[in-house]
Amino acid sequence: MSRIDSKSAKKSFSFCAVSLWSVFALLGSNTPAYAQCSDGSTLHLAIASLTRTGGNTVTYDIGTETTGDYAADWQNYVDFSESAPGSTVMHSNSGTWSSAGQEVYYSYNDQPSVYGPGNYSASSDHEAYASCYGYSIYPGNPVGLSLAVTQPTVTVPGGGSGPYAFWYLGGYPNTDNYPITANFTGNPNLGTCSGCNPVYGWQGVDRPGAVSFSSTTSTSTTLTSQTASYGAVYDVSVVFTVDGFSSPEVMINLNTPVGLTLASSNQVSNPAGCSNPSVYGGYDNQFYYYEYDLWNYALAPLTTNESNDVYTDLTTIGAGSWHYSSAWGDDSVWSNYVTGSNVYPWANSYEFLDHIIAYNCSAGWTPPPVQPAGLNSPVQSATQQFHAADQTTGQGISVNDYIQTWYTDHGTN
Repeated sequence: MSRIDSKSAKKSFSFCAVSLWSVFALLGSNTPAYAQCSDGSTLHLAIASLTRTGGNTVTYDIGTETTGDYAADWQNYVDFSESAPGSTVMHSNSGTWSSAGQEVYYSYNDQPSVYGPGNYSASSDHEAYASCYGYSIYPGNPVGLSLAVTQPTVTVPGGGSGPYAFWYLGGYPNTDNYPITANFTGNPNLGTCSGCNPVYGWQGVDRPGAVSFSSTTSTSTTLTSQTASYGAVYDVSVVFTVDGFSSPEVMINLNTPVGLTLASSNQVSNPAGCSNPSVYGGYDNQFYYYEYDLWNYALAPLTTNESNDVYTDLTTIGAGSWHYSSAWGDDSVWSNYVTGSNVYPWANSYEFLDHIIAYNCSAGWTPPPVQPAGLNSPVQSATQQFHAADQTTGQGISVNDYIQTWYTDHGTN
C-alpha cells in the first residue's frame, strides 16, 4: 500500500510530514502560494493499495487526501478501475470529488474463490484542487497496480497434484504393501499476505464419505479409505482450503481386490505322499489362480485364505476317508508375508497354487481314488471361498466362491 505525492514544478518548500497510516510511503508535495492556501506542511496524497489480506481476500484501497495546515481549502478527487483475472471489472468509479477539507476514499474486499486465481489489477487518477486560487495538483498520476494470486494446491505422495490411487481392503489395515492410507500436503500459496491468519481445511467433494481425514485444520493430513471406488475410475475427490479458497480437486481411485481368475491347471497322477501310490492310486489337480483389481490388473502377492465350509457327500463314503485325509488341508492360506500351519508362499509373482488331492495311502478309502482315467464318478463336494487381505479363514474381502468337487479320479473347481 502506498500514498504517492507529486511536487509542484513552480515552487517547493522543505517540510517534515507524518503519514496517517505508517504503511504508506510518502513523497513530499507543496503547492504554490498564489493565495494563502498552502504552506510547507501541505501534502497531497494518492492512496493506492492492492494487497492480499487473507487466504481468500484481496483488498483494494483507493483515494486522494490533502493534509497539513491548509487541508480544509482543498477538494480531493479520484477515478479508478479494478479488474479480476480475465479482465472482469469488479469495481470502477468515473470520478468523485470530496467536499473541501475531506478525503475521497474507497475500500473493497473481494474473494478469489469467486473471481479465481491469477492477476488482479487496478489503475487510478488522483487530483487535489484549491478554489482559493484555482489550482490543481495531480499526485502520482497515473497509478497502476497488480497482484498475483495463486490458488492453494495439494501435493500427493511421490510429488505432483494427482490423480492418486490407494487401497480399500474391506476395513482391514495396511496389508502386504497395499496401503489403505495416503499422506496429502496442502500448499497455502499465500505469497505476501498482510496480516494473514489463515484457517485451513480439508473436505471431500465427490463421494465425501469415501475417505476420512486425520486432521481437517492443518496443512497436512492422512487420508484413510472407507469404501472402494465404483470401478476403474477416479470417482473420489478432496480439496484443501485456505479461508474457504479451495485448491483444485484431487481425484482419487480407491482400488480393491474384486475377483479371482483361474490362470491354468494341471493334473498329476499318483501324487507324492503315499508309500506306494502307484499301487493304491490317486490324483493331484493343481489350480493356478491370480487375483485382480478394479482395473483388471493382476495383483502382486496379497495374503489370501481359503475356506471349505459345507461338505456334501455325493455317494456313500467310508468313515475317515476323503477330505479328512487331504494332504494339503481344507483351509489354506497363501502369503509371502506370514508363516504358520497351512500357510504357503505364492507360486510366482502373480499366482498362487491350490490343490485338490485324493490318494489312497492304504486300502481304506471308500470309494477308492484312482489314477486319472476320464471317469465321471463324483464322491464329495464342498463350498470353497477365497478371501483376500487377511489370513484368518473366512475373513477379508471375498474374491470368489466355488463349488469344489472330488471325483474318484480327478477334482474340479
